[in-house]
Amino acid sequence: MIGKKPVKVGDSAGMTQEEFAKSRIGIGGSDQAVLYGYSPWNSMYGLWAKCCGMKKYVFKEEDDYAKEKGHILEPLVAEVFQRKTGFKVINDTGIYHHADYSFMRVNLDRMYERETQDKYGNKKTIRGVLELKTTFPENAAVEEYWKKGKCPEYYRLQVLFYLAVMDLDEAYIACMWGFDEKKNYACVRIERNMEEEADLIERNVRFWNTYVIPRKKPPLELSKKPKNTLADLRAYSGFADPNLPCVIFHPDYSVDVEEMEAVDEQIAELKARIKELEEIKLRLEIPFVEAMGQATVGMIPARENDSYYEVAYKARKQTVISAKNLMEKHPELMSEYTKVKIGELRADYPQICEELSEQAGDENRSMKIRKKKFTAKTRAIYRQRMAQLQKGACGT
Repeated sequence: MIGKKPVKVGDSAGMTQEEFAKSRIGIGGSDQAVLYGYSPWNSMYGLWAKCCGMKKYVFKEEDDYAKEKGHILEPLVAEVFQRKTGFKVINDTGIYHHADYSFMRVNLDRMYERETQDKYGNKKTIRGVLELKTTFPENAAVEEYWKKGKCPEYYRLQVLFYLAVMDLDEAYIACMWGFDEKKNYACVRIERNMEEEADLIERNVRFWNTYVIPRKKPPLELSKKPKNTLADLRAYSGFADPNLPCVIFHPDYSVDVEEMEAVDEQIAELKARIKELEEIKLRLEIPFVEAMGQATVGMIPARENDSYYEVAYKARKQTVISAKNLMEKHPELMSEYTKVKIGELRADYPQICEELSEQAGDENRSMKIRKKKFTAKTRAIYRQRMAQLQKGACGT
């Protein structure tokens, strides 16, 4: 609600991990995607268990690593944002809750201040939220969102929540997926929307009052991604114990288990069919591989005059060191440089590695087929190659 400032309940600077976790018990920005069904990572059950303070036994190590890496790179993204915008970046480590709803909690990455003028020409300072993100270049969101100046919906909801709690009108999400700030950086502006904010707050209040306060487990089918629900159920149930007695289910479960069995059979049939199709594709690739030889790209004109098919594969040059050769020529190194430590051998004795290296085959290379439109460049290449073939300069 506009005009109601947030309540500061603590400062994350200097807090222990346990203190920090306790201070954030409630619903946070990253939880908004769960309430809307957009979360790629968490489930409704997991959110409920967290809000109820239940112990989480199993943690996803890869997620923890990604989060830690993100925290390490935050200062870099903040510095790039400040340099590109000229705004003053503020490292606010406070923990806040909404003026009316103490369970709506916020711990921001950064805030910023920018100078502007009001309608009378007077100097005015605007404060906003700065959310910092890092990801991998291979992440599908880079092409789908960031390079297009957009952000995934789950991040937008996260920032709308921050604006609601902090009673601010604007925010930016800055994201990097590499270290080249010209090519690997995007910045998306998010503005407060009171209609969306009302819906967001209503969802948060309804979830808290319906499930958290009475400690009533939400229906598991509310979660959009079964994989997340299963992961959270296991995480909050405790570690598996083979010494526990067998669980006896009510006969009503037989309907579901029969359906599971039928699905398993369908999956097995589809896998078998996929294997058959893969064999057919490999057989079809034979004449192409034979014709291409050592080349990695081929062109085939399509029936439409403006298109062609590109058949290609990525060349993978791999060298290996034969254990037999190493034993014969340098037996003194065998005990120290095992297969596991072969990388150290390359670093310590590069000349020996060069002497013993053999190029490995790339028979398993996977051929890709893409239909493309001719450009002036590709059409020129095609015509040149066709002319060479017709003259007999390049045969297959």
